[in-house]
Amino acid sequence: MRIRGQVSSFSRRGSYVFIRPEGRIPPTFCHRSDVEEPGGLRQGCTVEFELGADEFGPRAVRVIALART
Repeated sequence: MRIRGQVSSFSRRGSYVFIRPEGRIPPTFCHRSDVEEPGGLRQGCTVEFELGADEFGPRAVRVIALART
């Protein structure tokens, strides 16, 4: 199932972001290796992703940007 959300914050080193999903899903971690298009993400852009998991908890995978701000 694909989920929509907005990029809410970046790590200081730039290797991961947090996404604020729509609905009742808590903020979700996303590593830059999970972004499917070149150019990366910007804070505030709308994204669509699938929810996966790693040893730390929920993780956004197969992330694509729908709209850039």
